[in-house]
Amino acid sequence: MARPNVEALRREQILASTCKVVAKRGVASLRISDVAKEVGFSTGTIHYYFADKETLLREAFSFNVRNSISRRKDLLASTPDPVDLLTRYVDSYLPDNRETVKAWRVWAEFWAISIRDTDMQSVIDVFDVDWRSTTFRIISQGQTEGRFREGDPMQFTNMLIAMIDGLAVQVLANSKEMNVETMRDTLHSFIDRLIV
Repeated sequence: MARPNVEALRREQILASTCKVVAKRGVASLRISDVAKEVGFSTGTIHYYFADKETLLREAFSFNVRNSISRRKDLLASTPDPVDLLTRYVDSYLPDNRETVKAWRVWAEFWAISIRDTDMQSVIDVFDVDWRSTTFRIISQGQTEGRFREGDPMQFTNMLIAMIDGLAVQVLANSKEMNVETMRDTLHSFIDRLIV
């Protein structure tokens, strides 16, 4: 059995810890020493793997994106029924457990940075392309099978993704008008309107 690469393992531990710190404290107040404390390494070790805070943050966001995509691979292979698949896929983005809330908090932090940082935007584009193409594929499959109504599948995709993004941000912001249950009901209502 091959030995795990220690450097790759340490990088992953640092990136996972960076995401935890971002989810707890935000990007603006994050310090390398916070990440070092979270992961249990020295600040020198962090700097050995990442030249500066900006590089660490960019790679942490890429790590968060890869994990988000990876967490859904089994789900996407779980059922051939497009209605069930779209419902389960949408539900996987509900901020209703620790892992998903953390991922959304990290996403929101980096989303704000990307407004001014073109390098960060390119990382966001990777996730956006995957998310949009997966949603599009499920909706298109449902239309082909006669399960979803006719219409522009990209428009349905964009509407659904915009709703997920907007509702999740409201849930994270503890809106008095939006909670996870209302978000779920709203998204399921949209899916119900797609069904023939």
